[in-house]
Amino acid sequence: VGKAALAGIGGNGSVLTNVIIGFFTGLSSGACVTLSQYYGAKDDRGVSLTVHTSTALCILFGLFLTVFGELFAPQLLEMIAIPQEIFQDTLIYTRIFFLGMIPSIFYNVGAGILRAIGASKKDISRVFNAETLIEGFAAGVLGIVVTLLLNIPINIIIDKVVNIKNISVLPTDGAIILIIISIILTVIAGFIPAKIASKKDPVEALRTE
Repeated sequence: VGKAALAGIGGNGSVLTNVIIGFFTGLSSGACVTLSQYYGAKDDRGVSLTVHTSTALCILFGLFLTVFGELFAPQLLEMIAIPQEIFQDTLIYTRIFFLGMIPSIFYNVGAGILRAIGASKKDISRVFNAETLIEGFAAGVLGIVVTLLLNIPINIIIDKVVNIKNISVLPTDGAIILIIISIILTVIAGFIPAKIASKKDPVEALRTE
C-alpha cells in the first residue's frame, strides 16, 4: 500500500467520518439510556417501542446517508479541501464507507441494545454469529435462484444460435457446494466483528463506527 492510499484513508477521517459518527453517537446513546430505563421498569411496551424506533431510524438514516454519500461524495470532499494528489483514493474510501453504513450501524447499535438489557458477551456473539449464518445461507440461495433464472434465456439464445439444447445447467451438488461456501465465507467475515462488538460497553458500541 502506497503513501497516497494511506493518506486517502485518513484524508477525511478527522472531519467527514467523525461528523457522521458523532451524529449517531448522540442518537444511539439516547436510545440506549431510554431502553435501559424502560427495561429496568419492566415496561415491555416501552422497550418494544424504543427498539423498533431505533431500528427504523437506523434504516432511514442509513439509507439516506448511503445514497447521499454515494451521490455527493466528491462535493463533500471538495468542501473539506482534500488535496488533489490523494483525492481519488479518498473518494474510493469514502464511498466504501458510505456503502457499509447500514450494516455498520446495525452491528454497533444492536450490540449496544443487547448490552443495555443485560446480555452477556457470549449472548451477543451468538446473536451476531447466528445472523451471519442466516445471511450466508440466504445469499447462497439467492445466488442459486439468480443463476437458474439466467440459465433460461442463456439456453434459449444458445439453442437458437448453435442449436444446442440445455448447455447451461447448474448441477444439484454444485448448488449445494456454492451455498456451503457462501455460509462459510459469511461466518468467517462476521466472526471477528461479532467478537469485537460483544466486548464493547453500550456507549462505546454505539459511538464506534
